[in-house]
Amino acid sequence: MLKGILVVSTILVAVAVLAQHVHYTVDVIIAPFIAYAGYRISRLINKNKKKSI
Repeated sequence: MLKGILVVSTILVAVAVLAQHVHYTVDVIIAPFIAYAGYRISRLINKNKKKSI
């Protein structure tokens, strides 16, 4: 339930940003993928640090 609410709110914010013309369309479309990549990279780095301790 919460995941669905967050997805819908993310889409609504993206539409609002595009409607206000405050960002380029490419920025708004690519942002979730960049955020997810950063999340995965940070998990990978933390996983490697835990093994070395």
